[in-house]
Amino acid sequence: MANLLRGDPTDYDGRGGAASDCGDTVEIFLWLRDGKVREARFRMNGCINTALAAQATTELATGRSPVDLLQLEPEAVLDVATLPEGEEHCADTAAAALHAAARDALRTGKEPWKKLYR
Repeated sequence: MANLLRGDPTDYDGRGGAASDCGDTVEIFLWLRDGKVREARFRMNGCINTALAAQATTELATGRSPVDLLQLEPEAVLDVATLPEGEEHCADTAAAALHAAARDALRTGKEPWKKLYR
């Protein structure tokens, strides 16, 4: 899990989280440079399938703009993360967390002073 976040992140540009019905949670953090994701990391609490989906999501995010990330569908996550049948909800959760992080990054870009109050 190369993009698994350890410790408390600082100075991120976007943060978003989501939870699935089974109780698994994913939180994604984005760091931007020149309007694109320079680095994406995640924290999660759940099964290995959720971890795989979160890892795939952060890989897909790198190099894209927050606006592009809002268009990323769970199917794209499934194309990267090979999940067992019946575990597709893990991709839904990871994509939802990414969308929330992208929306936060867009808000932060419009009101950068809010970054100081995290």
